[in-house]
Amino acid sequence: MTFFLTTMPQTLPYTTLFPSVVQEIFLRSLQSTLVHHSLLSVSSSVIDFRLHRPMDRFQAQYITSLSLIRAALAEDKIDESLAIGVFLVTWIDAVRGKLDTTRKHLSGLRLILQTILKTQKMSGILMQISWICIRFDWFASLYLVERPVFPMVPYVSEEVQRRWVGRAVLSEEMEWALAAFTLENLIHKACHYAAMIYSLRCDPDAKVSQVVDKVEQVVEILETESRNWINRPILQEAAQTQLTAQSIHPSFTHPSAPQFLSFPPLPVINTFYANLLNSWRGLQIYISLIHSPQIGPAMPSRLTHAVEICRSWTALGNDITQSEASRVWIMFLVGVAFGGRKRSGEMGAWIRARVEETSTRLPILRRAVEVYGELWEVEGDFWNELEKRRGALLN
Repeated sequence: MTFFLTTMPQTLPYTTLFPSVVQEIFLRSLQSTLVHHSLLSVSSSVIDFRLHRPMDRFQAQYITSLSLIRAALAEDKIDESLAIGVFLVTWIDAVRGKLDTTRKHLSGLRLILQTILKTQKMSGILMQISWICIRFDWFASLYLVERPVFPMVPYVSEEVQRRWVGRAVLSEEMEWALAAFTLENLIHKACHYAAMIYSLRCDPDAKVSQVVDKVEQVVEILETESRNWINRPILQEAAQTQLTAQSIHPSFTHPSAPQFLSFPPLPVINTFYANLLNSWRGLQIYISLIHSPQIGPAMPSRLTHAVEICRSWTALGNDITQSEASRVWIMFLVGVAFGGRKRSGEMGAWIRARVEETSTRLPILRRAVEVYGELWEVEGDFWNELEKRRGALLN
């Protein structure tokens, strides 16, 4: 229980915006047997895997959690405790790379949330869980090339967003929360479109002209929304602050400043902004692969975004405002952009070393990281190679 309280804030995404989510889940575990066993499943899975201990304790807690979930569903006890319990087992399977199982949990959780919302307003804890599940959803979709479980989040006015975001985050974090959730929704939308385009490309009856037109249409939508996102006032202000700091403070250009290979050091003033920007850059690489599926630096902009991500990570150092697990998908796409050692030399070697270092600290992800990392050295279609890796992971 102590491990959950001390470690989960560095593991779940956006706990800086949701500072109370871990404590709220902990308090629910004192009231609900289902949440209690699900919480212990999470903690024991991480602890025992990290310490190379037998996973018997985790398996017992996990099986108990699933049994309690099935019992609650059979008795039609659809409440917040059930939603929290399913969320926690979803987290377990997402972080250990059981992506097909993650999608099954998400499908169930979506129905649970829909049922709850028929009789009550969404509470703060369920709202936070829903947003985090959007990330789990697109994360699984990105690797499996399947449409996300949750539908595309429809556009709503900024004023409507402010009302429901304001119920879950601190007022001073409002603009950053809106920026973060808008980006999450955009990545989620990109995964919807990517799966659709891949299915169309695999359709033997689809005409080449039809595929090309659809790709151009989808890419234009995503690039337009990406530009709209990066031009949000709070992001432009943060960018200007960094530029000003770079010109005023010589330490940013000092020879001893941390730098990525031979590239100039990159100033980082606002770590939350820097991490958001890296997610946006990762999305740009992903969009470029929808347009041009060839693995490697096939497009100059793709390579530029990958380099900027690495420069930023070097400057961030041991920053803990974003969990390391939350960066794994970006590392994967950076490796795709570099195209491995044979196409990018020391850049490909650098990202390989960083991923290996990360998998040492997150051994529960190692198998998935290794399987998908093999794709970097391949000369082929990104989406086809993703599909091959899915089979390798399941075997």
